[in-house]
Amino acid sequence: MKRFITILCVLVLIPLYCFAASSPTLHKTVSMKPKLTYFFADKTVGWTDVLQRLEEYRETDGYIMLDAFSVFLDKKYKKVTWSLSIPLTERDAPFVLLIDDENIIKREVKVTDNGKLIIDFSDLSLGFYYICFYIKGA
Repeated sequence: MKRFITILCVLVLIPLYCFAASSPTLHKTVSMKPKLTYFFADKTVGWTDVLQRLEEYRETDGYIMLDAFSVFLDKKYKKVTWSLSIPLTERDAPFVLLIDDENIIKREVKVTDNGKLIIDFSDLSLGFYYICFYIKGA
């Protein structure tokens, strides 16, 4: 009887495991070209400090944060194309905030026809930045 219950449990769990393995995750929905080293901001140690700094930053009123990452710039990139969790349009009025230890830099972005964003990092110093993507609130 124990063997029958064990086999039944395994048979029940196999479809659940297969579904979970093939389900889309945020890692699969976010990409950039060229590929940068990045982490989801909420998984980093310094994210709470960044959120406190953003509370005082008033240029985001009327906008919502769509995605946030910690990225490492190993060289000066002129054009990085981001594909985020949802495709965007010009009507979303997207912009990014680039945050390092000292500064918060607001940067306009270009939206492509297929909903991706193009950002120029060529004037930034090398190192880690938090990049927060904002869109117009509903």
